[in-house]
Amino acid sequence: MMNSDSDITLWKEVQAGSLTAFEILFKRYYPPLCVYALQFLPDSDLAKDTVQELFVTLWENRNELTFTSSFKSYLYASIRFNSIRRYNKKEAADIPLEKLRELPSKADDQLEFEELYLAIMETIQALPERCRRTFVLSRFEQLSYTQIAEKMNISVKTVEAHISKALRLIHKSLDHKLHNP
Repeated sequence: MMNSDSDITLWKEVQAGSLTAFEILFKRYYPPLCVYALQFLPDSDLAKDTVQELFVTLWENRNELTFTSSFKSYLYASIRFNSIRRYNKKEAADIPLEKLRELPSKADDQLEFEELYLAIMETIQALPERCRRTFVLSRFEQLSYTQIAEKMNISVKTVEAHISKALRLIHKSLDHKLHNP
């Protein structure tokens, strides 16, 4: 798998209209994203549709989207969010009409989830660069502290400090946002 620098370079080519660069990114990420989506969705067809829709959205919005950190992290976070949203919509569609009156909180829960998700993503983007990068590698790319230390050329203790700081700042920011709307 290529590093995020090559992803960013390819994305810049996509923004310039390169279909070849887009195909490279699609071929690189489509299979693992489909597997990842299956963690949230009940069947492979829904997973494939969700990933394809993400890539269609990326192509359609290529001029508005810029990535300063990990393109891969953005993809995985988007798939997680879109898969959960799609699953909730499918579940709601399977409910008989007479039961819908009993579920007024389902839409509220979804809205709260989306607001929380956006607040978390905004908070992560606001973290100091090295702290954010460490957090993304740990939580989104699922790397161990040792792998992160090697990749970033820092000690494991520094990784632990960055993760601790990130979690503290995220908790503080979310606490403020949720209790002071």
